[in-house]
Amino acid sequence: MKKKYVLNLGLTVLALGLVIPPVFAQGGERDAQNMIERNQHILGLPKAALKMEEKAYLAMYDKNKQLIQSYSKEKVEELVTEIDIYKNSKATTDGEPYAEIFDENGLLLDPPQNIEKEVKGLSDAGAHDLFVFRHSSFSNQLSIGQGKSFDHPKSLIIEPVGQVETLHVNLIDATGQTIGSMQLNDFTESIKIPLDSFTELDSYSIQLINKSQTEPVELVGGVVIYD
Repeated sequence: MKKKYVLNLGLTVLALGLVIPPVFAQGGERDAQNMIERNQHILGLPKAALKMEEKAYLAMYDKNKQLIQSYSKEKVEELVTEIDIYKNSKATTDGEPYAEIFDENGLLLDPPQNIEKEVKGLSDAGAHDLFVFRHSSFSNQLSIGQGKSFDHPKSLIIEPVGQVETLHVNLIDATGQTIGSMQLNDFTESIKIPLDSFTELDSYSIQLINKSQTEPVELVGGVVIYD
């Protein structure tokens, strides 16, 4: 008698197991996502890995558009830098504006000490070249230096005016192929983006693309650090 009872109980549990999946399915996408996340946690995988790109403040892709690295808000804050080299396109003396003149490394001729120190620091005391660009505004795209090629670019500093929702950065080789790209989301400060992952063996032009904003992207300025 007891064996029969155990057998009946087992059949009942099995039947319930067969009924639960459709009921769970009716619970909708939220329950399914919760289960996936619980399983990922148990397996030691990142939570909601498929949504990583959406949450990243900086995402970097290879030439096949595969995600190779992403930065959270906290990680992006580690890239924040404060520099003055590109901020003042004009200075004044006795109320009259005059142009500031830079040499090929972005070093002001007879520069203020803080600018000279920044240039030496950014160029690693002259080990790298600098291309400094000043205030820029664009609705669709901007090719830095009007398509200039940079030998083995090491990093890119850009500083927006206000908040930029989404900015794409493309690295383009001599054949016109995009060999790497980055997407910056919701950034408001000057950041120094590492480019070493893409630029080991060649020279590249750098293109900035505004894909999401209806208003033009406005930049205080920026610097390309290259060999």
